[in-house]
Amino acid sequence: MQYKMQAIIGIIFFLSLSFLLSSDKRNIQIRYIISGLIFQFIMAVLVLKVKVIQHIFSSLNQAIIALQQATEQGTSFVFGYLGGGPTPFDVPAELAAHKFILVFQALPLMIVASALSSLLFYWKVIPVIIKSISKVLEYSLGIGGALGLGSASSVFFGMDVTPLLIKPHLKHMTRSELFSLITCGMATVASAVMIVYVHILKPLFPDPGYILGHIISASLINVPSALIISRIMIPQLGHNTGGHLTTGEKASGFMDAITKGVNDGVGILVNITAMLLVLTSLVYLANQVLGAALPEFNNTKITLQGFFGYLFSPFMWFMGIPWNEVNLAGSLMGTKLVLNEIFAYKEFTVSASQLSEHSKLIMLYGLCGFANFGSVGITIGALGTLIPERHTEVVSLGLKSLISGTIATCLTATIIGLLT
Repeated sequence: MQYKMQAIIGIIFFLSLSFLLSSDKRNIQIRYIISGLIFQFIMAVLVLKVKVIQHIFSSLNQAIIALQQATEQGTSFVFGYLGGGPTPFDVPAELAAHKFILVFQALPLMIVASALSSLLFYWKVIPVIIKSISKVLEYSLGIGGALGLGSASSVFFGMDVTPLLIKPHLKHMTRSELFSLITCGMATVASAVMIVYVHILKPLFPDPGYILGHIISASLINVPSALIISRIMIPQLGHNTGGHLTTGEKASGFMDAITKGVNDGVGILVNITAMLLVLTSLVYLANQVLGAALPEFNNTKITLQGFFGYLFSPFMWFMGIPWNEVNLAGSLMGTKLVLNEIFAYKEFTVSASQLSEHSKLIMLYGLCGFANFGSVGITIGALGTLIPERHTEVVSLGLKSLISGTIATCLTATIIGLLT
C-alpha cells in the first residue's frame, strides 16, 4: 500500500513539475491531459493485467530467439568466433563471459531488424499500424494529423527518420506541435534497437519475450505520456496541423526494400558504435578531472554518474522506488541522461541484484527512451536540415525536450509501479 500511495504522489509530482516548467500556464487544455492519463492507464492495464496480451508477449519469445539465431549465423560467417562462432581454442569456463563482444554480436541485430522493418514498410504492414495508432491518438488526445503520424512513427523509428515521414508538414507545425514531436522522439525507442536491449537484459530477465513485450509496451505508453507532458510545458495555440504519411523514395521491390533497410541499419550501427566509443572516453576524462579537482564525498570520488545519481534520487522515490534503493536507481537514470540507455541497461544488469523485483520493473520502463544529450544533437541536426528556416527554434526546443522526454518516461514508469 505504501508503494501505491508513493506512486500516486509521484504522478501528481511529475504533472506539477511540468506545470511549473510551462511557458503558458493559462492555455493548458486540462481535458486532453485527463484523457491522455486515462489512455495511459488503459494501455498499462492491458499490458500488465490482460492474459491475452501477456500470452502475445510470451509468444514473441520464439520470434526473438529465431532472429537472434539468424543474426548469429550471419555474424559467425562474417566475423568468425568474434561474432559468436566456435573458437579455434579452448576458453576456460571463468572467461566464457568475455567471449561476448557488443559490436560483433549484439549491435548487428540492428541491421537485421532495420532490414525487416524496411521490408514490412514496403509490404504496407508498418504504415497500417502507424495510421491506426495515429487515429487513436488524434481522437483521444485532440492532436492534428501531422503530429499523430509523427508520434506514432516514433514507436518504430528514431528522430533521424520520423521527421522524414511527415517532412512536407514540418514547416507548418506550431511550436507546440514541433515540441511534442521532438518529445515523442526523446521518450520512445526505435524498433531497430529494441532487440539489442533484449540481448543486454537477458541475464536479468531470462525470457526474451518478457523483455521485448515490456520494451514495446514502454515505447507505446510513452507516446501519450510525451504528448501530455509536452502539451503542459508548451500548450497548443491555434489550429492543429493536418497531415499524411510520406515515404520519400519508394522501394522498387522487396530486394530494394531490404537493401535500403540494410543501408539504414549500417548507418545506425556505425553511429551508435561511434557514440559509445566517444561518450565512454569523454565521460572517463570528465570523471578523471572531477576526481582530481574536487574532494571525495563519503570516501568516494565524485563522478558525473554519481552527481546525477544524487540529483535524480528524489525523482526515483516519486517513481515508486524504496528510499534505500533510490541512489542506485538515480545513478542508472543519470547514466542514461549523460551517456544513453544502452549504457544504463548494461549497468542495470550488473547492479540489479541490489533492487527489488518491483523496482526492476519500474527501472525497465524508466530507462526506456532516447532522452540523452547525444539525442539532442541528433534531433537538432535532423530537423535543422529539414526545416532550416526554423533552426533557431529547434535549437531552443532541444534541451527543453530532454527534460520533457525524461519526465514522460518517469511518468510511465510511475504508472507501471502503481499497477504492479
